Amino acid sequence: MAYIDGMKKLNQRLYKLAEGKAVADAMGKCLALVEGESKENCPVQTGELRRSITSRMKQEPTLIQGEVFSDKEYAVYVHQGTGIYAENGDGRDTPWHYQDADGNWHTTIGQHPNPFMERALDENKEKCLQYIKDSIRREIHDD
Repeated sequence: MAYIDGMKKLNQRLYKLAEGKAVADAMGKCLALVEGESKENCPVQTGELRRSITSRMKQEPTLIQGEVFSDKEYAVYVHQGTGIYAENGDGRDTPWHYQDADGNWHTTIGQHPNPFMERALDENKEKCLQYIKDSIRREIHDD
C-alpha cells in the first residue's frame, strides 16, 4: 500500500472546506457590501424603498446562496423601468393617465430604469470573488 505524506492533513482541510464556513463567511461579507451599495444607489423619495432593501443567505450541504432584495411591490418598476422605458420591451407602449393624491391628473409614458441593485452587484463582483478566494485560502492554510 502506498503512503502519501500529508494526506491526513489534506483530508482535514478539505473536510473543513466542505463544511462551508469559509465560503459562508465570505458570502456574508459580500451580501453586506452589495446591500449597502444598493441602499446608496437607491433613489429616495420617502426612504421607504431604501429601508426595505435587505439580504439573506441560504446554506445547504452543497449550496451557499445569497440574495439582496426589496419586498416592496414597486421596487421592480423603479429598478427595471416602466412604459416605453421598461427593460426588455416589457412595458406599455402607449401613454397613460393617473390621478395623484391631491386629485391632479397626469400623463406619462413611463419611467427610466434605475438598476440600483444590479449596479451594486456589478461594481462589486471582483471584490466578492476576492473575499471568497481569500477566505478559502485562509481556511486551507490555517493550521
